[in-house]
Amino acid sequence: MRFDRLRRDLRFGLRTHAGTPVITLVIITTLALGIAASTLTFSLVNGLFLRPPPIREPERFVRVYHQANNSTQFLPVSYPEFDDLGEMRDVFDGGVLEEPLPLRVGTAAWSVRAFGERVSDGYFSVLGVRPALGRIFSPREDEAGEPVVIVSDGLWRRQFGANPDILNRDVRIDGRPFKVIGVAPAGFGGTILGFSSDLWIPFASSKDGRAEQRNRAHRGHFVMVRMTPEVDLLQARSAVDLLSARLDRAYPETNRAASRLQAIAEVTRRHDPDATFYDVGTLSARVDKSLAPTTGAAASLGLIGLMALGLTALGLFGSIAYSVGRRTYEIGVRRALGAPDASLVWTVGRETFGIVAAGVAGGIVAALAASQALSSLLYDVSVADPFVFLLAPLVLMIVCLASIGLPLRRAIRVNAATALRCE
Repeated sequence: MRFDRLRRDLRFGLRTHAGTPVITLVIITTLALGIAASTLTFSLVNGLFLRPPPIREPERFVRVYHQANNSTQFLPVSYPEFDDLGEMRDVFDGGVLEEPLPLRVGTAAWSVRAFGERVSDGYFSVLGVRPALGRIFSPREDEAGEPVVIVSDGLWRRQFGANPDILNRDVRIDGRPFKVIGVAPAGFGGTILGFSSDLWIPFASSKDGRAEQRNRAHRGHFVMVRMTPEVDLLQARSAVDLLSARLDRAYPETNRAASRLQAIAEVTRRHDPDATFYDVGTLSARVDKSLAPTTGAAASLGLIGLMALGLTALGLFGSIAYSVGRRTYEIGVRRALGAPDASLVWTVGRETFGIVAAGVAGGIVAALAASQALSSLLYDVSVADPFVFLLAPLVLMIVCLASIGLPLRRAIRVNAATALRCE
């Protein structure tokens, strides 16, 4: 009985909305566009501003690089220079080095191109990154350069179907077999800004890597070192300046002599035109500086998102309120036939929420589709935040309830005879 009544109400509601196709289309389109715009912008702001760094104690890490010709161009360092930094144990108590490189990864059944990294000894342990599955490289595997690999969460899900049996299986990397020993946690793609790795192998696991460990002229490695708790950024900069001067004297063929270095707030240096020296800056500051244009745009988009949500709510309220208000005559007829107020509220609300549900579904689908496109353009930034995807539709659903309830409340309070004269 109740099902038959529900079916009749829905059929009548569809006929009612079909009689006003423009209003129905406006409601659905407003909802879809509002949800898509607000969820994307709020998720983007959340991913850029609120996402925690992927490593433990990021405030203790500094990135070391070469800065040439008094420019803003930051250049990588060599592996022997990384070893020199590691000997400064009174200043740094750990460090990581990574070298990005394109690789071909596959099994007997498939093969894909992927970006990976050769990493220094203790890479994951220094960063404080724990695998989601399996384990990290052991000291023996690091030192000996054994053919073992840790894959990213993304590669594990895309190519291995998130199969936990991936551990101890062999994959071929550039034609060589490597044993999978772990899966990195979701969201971790390394520490290089603008680059996300799909796998990590010990630096000494290849002939090229072993050769680079002894080559001071090869500067293709990104380095971060971790300050001891007693050392601040100014002391770290001074120590790196002293190391730079010492290496200039010890290795003039690869480290050209430079004029005296000075460390100030932004590490402005005076030097010879051809000189190359080290610079150092906190990881958090480097992230903020590198993402400044993007985060500024995201803040603007966030404001636009708030405005879009507000305008959507306003337009939605007006459209639905108008649609419900037009049914005053119908409500009068139902009341004249003895329909209780609760039944009227349930009937009108149920019918209106049919098109609201269509708008919400359309908005979520559009937002998910757009988020996939944006995710491919943004490094390690999720624009499909589940919380935001639930919050924005919830806010607009509350608006829908208010836009239905207020005009319906006014219509119910009107005398049945007066309501009948509204037609």
